Amino acid sequence: MKHISFLIKPASSTCNMRCRYCFYADVAEHRETPNHGIMDAATYQAIVDRAFTRVLDAIAALRRAGADFNILTVLTDQLAHHPQKLYRFYEQHKFDFVQLIPRLPGLDKTSDEFSLEPESFASFYKTFFRLWLEDFKHGDHMSVTLFDNVIPLFAGIRPQQCGMLGSCAPQFVVEGNGDVYPCDFYVLDRYRLGNIREDSLESMATCDALRAFLAEPRRDCLQCASCPFERICHKNCKRLNTCYYREDYCGYRDFLEYAAPDMVAIARTLR
Repeated sequence: MKHISFLIKPASSTCNMRCRYCFYADVAEHRETPNHGIMDAATYQAIVDRAFTRVLDAIAALRRAGADFNILTVLTDQLAHHPQKLYRFYEQHKFDFVQLIPRLPGLDKTSDEFSLEPESFASFYKTFFRLWLEDFKHGDHMSVTLFDNVIPLFAGIRPQQCGMLGSCAPQFVVEGNGDVYPCDFYVLDRYRLGNIREDSLESMATCDALRAFLAEPRRDCLQCASCPFERICHKNCKRLNTCYYREDYCGYRDFLEYAAPDMVAIARTLR
């Protein structure tokens, strides 16, 4: 049972590309119903239900062993419309450590079908924070990465998450061949720092490619000039900020204006 895997064919023999190497269309022609059409919502939900059961079983095993674990969730624009449902799911399963990472568009895009939009970022976190705060006031503390990083900023404590203050901190990302890059968001030829087998850490940490990477500007946002949170943001991470702001609107500011009073009050208890 532990080796079961899924090969999901949501379009199956509906695909009309008919690649010469593909055997699937031929196999389908040898059954009574060659084409079952596009997979519907009920079917893919059943697949998810069968597989999340296995994830929850694994979590139960970790708990029995006393092992800590973190829940990593990709926050798509679609999921961002259901903050209450997601929070209650975490609460129901007693997940104490939660990390939400925004779904990013491609490097050459500002958005796509699933990437998190700034307005969705703001609306999601306003509701999610309100729910989190209600529990926090009653002594139930769920660790949420964004809150864990932002709240201490109001007490002058630097964040753990890279880029939140608008400046990059190099983290050597090593590829399979030993090539080194400054960030896993930017494993690109122009940012190659060297090779771990051939170059010293000192030379890679002081090379021109790294200096150029660190000096790159962030995208413009017209709201920065009047933003009360500019000192704890400085346009944030240059890759993630695609999901935070556009030139004329900042979802990060929108969220902080809503949450800041309560965040400041909590931050005072950290000093």
